[in-house]
Amino acid sequence: MIYIVQKGDTLDGIALKLLGSASASSSLWQINRSGIKSGNPQKLAAGEKIVVPDQMIRGSKSSRVTSANSNEVVLEVNGIEYAGWQSVRISKSLETASASFDVDLFDRWQQVSEPWPIFDQDEVKVWIGPDLLVSGYVDSVSLSIDGESHGMRVSGRDRTADLIDCSATNRPGTFKNKKLEDLAQILASPFGIKVTTDQDTGDPIASFALLSGEKVHEAIARAAIAKNLIVTSGEGGSLLITRSGSRRSIDAITEGKNLLAGSVDVSSTDRFSNYIVEGQSSGQGKATNAMRGTYRDAGVNRYRPLMIHAEQKATASYLSGRAEWEARSRAAKAKVARVTVVGWRQSNGQIWTINRVVPISSSLLNIDEEMLIAEVSFELSDSGMLTNMRLVRPDAYSSEVELKAEKKNERQRRKGAKKASSGGVDPNEVAKAKASYLESLKEKY
Repeated sequence: MIYIVQKGDTLDGIALKLLGSASASSSLWQINRSGIKSGNPQKLAAGEKIVVPDQMIRGSKSSRVTSANSNEVVLEVNGIEYAGWQSVRISKSLETASASFDVDLFDRWQQVSEPWPIFDQDEVKVWIGPDLLVSGYVDSVSLSIDGESHGMRVSGRDRTADLIDCSATNRPGTFKNKKLEDLAQILASPFGIKVTTDQDTGDPIASFALLSGEKVHEAIARAAIAKNLIVTSGEGGSLLITRSGSRRSIDAITEGKNLLAGSVDVSSTDRFSNYIVEGQSSGQGKATNAMRGTYRDAGVNRYRPLMIHAEQKATASYLSGRAEWEARSRAAKAKVARVTVVGWRQSNGQIWTINRVVPISSSLLNIDEEMLIAEVSFELSDSGMLTNMRLVRPDAYSSEVELKAEKKNERQRRKGAKKASSGGVDPNEVAKAKASYLESLKEKY
């Protein structure tokens, strides 16, 4: 529609009156700026014409909250909601700190072609029904035409994308005795991003220094590794510091039921025989002592060493634990299952979520075990609604504390098997104990 400016009108007021949201004025400004003589959205001349696209008017009247479709994908851009997307991809991963989205829409040519009301750098929220998956900014808008239609692709990421893209400019760049979450908040604060944690992050970090040109997320992740924690995207565009696999999915993934397609890959490319972590310990005065910790991966037969620089001041226990964590994490990530299930939600209505342990069973893929959802991607296409997941072993991101607990359990199983073999116990129980122990070794190495 075309709105004729009245005396005293501002673009904020027009957006609020016609669209119910003053924040929509930024989109109106992008569309109409060349026609506003004053060059100021707050100083409009009576009689000027303001283009208000019909898509914005329809979007202002939609209601995500009352929608009967729990799987409708809605982009909320500057307070206006847009639905009806024909192609959708929304992705979240444990290994990245920013969820992302791509949506497409194609329309037949109309007699009057209106400008698209979505622009790069616009604030955006992406919903699937009542679930908020992305809260950030539009990265890019691509327009296309052919003989019969015109189309638009919109892509964007969580607010935390700025932490991935941008350098840490804090000066001075050295921090003393800071808790991990406090250090992360200091680095994220210039971007207006909140840091949350659902775990005890342990003792303060004695000393942490930014590296030249280091990105914000790289710095936070480096500090988190020293605590055996992971950094990923949280709710509402926040940054979450957490541990892996503390919760379970509602449904299993089962061949013949909800498993539509899948593959299992095992690769030793990123595994090494010897992990060597080197660091500096504090000596007297300003003196430092070079130290190293090592760990041997018994699952790698040939000599393949990997050197790692310690992320914090070194102690013998930290270096050895860090080397073991790296070895176990890489061994766990060497086995990857990629699966596709129909629909975006589990049987109880909850959406599939990363960082959940899920049982997977498929005779054709030769797999029957529990794995961790490391990545999830929701897709809408001509094939319908599909969820693609990347699964890894649950100990792929295990903390040092968890690894020590596993070692203790292994020792107890070994002790039990040895005691049983000494006599006085049912031979069948002996066989079961030994089989259980051998199977645990296969799973871990």
